[in-house]
Amino acid sequence: RWADGPLARHGCLLVNTVTEQAGQDRALGRQISLQMERVEAAFRRALERAQERGDVRSDLVLEDHARLLALVAQGSLVNMVAMRSGAWIESAARVVLNDLRA
Repeated sequence: RWADGPLARHGCLLVNTVTEQAGQDRALGRQISLQMERVEAAFRRALERAQERGDVRSDLVLEDHARLLALVAQGSLVNMVAMRSGAWIESAARVVLNDLRA
């Protein structure tokens, strides 16, 4: 379980930087935006492949759901550092997966 791994203790570099520094440094803010766009794009590509296989609903707005997944992933990492419990994340993951399923 990743709730017991190093991310739970230290967090993710991107998420830590976002929460601690992004509002204070414009150049850093631009870099963070680029990285979050990469995360979103990766989720979008994964959703496209899943949609092609029929694993997720065909009516999904892929851009919106990719952003949702990126935000849920980011929030999950923050939650792991703050609460050190996977229960909230598991609950949120169930909701998201149920929404995606074909």
